[in-house]
Amino acid sequence: MPKVISSHRCILEKYPRPSRDASAFIFKGVIDNIKLHAECGKIVDQEVMGLIIGSVCTDMIGDYIWATETVTSSLDADRVSVRFKEDSLEDMFKLLSDLPERRIVGWYHSHLGEGSRLSQDDILMQERLYGNDPGFALIVDPVNSTIDIFSVKDGKVQKTHAAILEPDD
Repeated sequence: MPKVISSHRCILEKYPRPSRDASAFIFKGVIDNIKLHAECGKIVDQEVMGLIIGSVCTDMIGDYIWATETVTSSLDADRVSVRFKEDSLEDMFKLLSDLPERRIVGWYHSHLGEGSRLSQDDILMQERLYGNDPGFALIVDPVNSTIDIFSVKDGKVQKTHAAILEPDD
């Protein structure tokens, strides 16, 4: 099955690794957007989801991710499931094609009161999107105020060490 990610790699001078202790660096605005989206979903008792956009870089330590923005589209959602509406995907992918030097580096969705963990469906989604390539799943639970970031390597769920950064203006 084809993966959603592209082969674009970042320019190391533009996105150097700020810390050896993390493999994902997420701008605070990305987290704020995801939390706001999840809070809106909580109000109407529905899960939400979207894609996380950024760059994948490689240095002597290995791969790391810069997450710089989010995109979403119309959703089919209820309290325990969510997916993109098929008729909105074309517009979302048009928006993605307008983001130069960026790729899908992760995806997010909410769980309402079930904690920020990967469900079995989430694990399958992560494996289908990324396999063992760099990419992460961010799960937010606005009811319990939790956020966690995961990857799946060789079928095993791992928490991803991430740093939240303020962008330089």
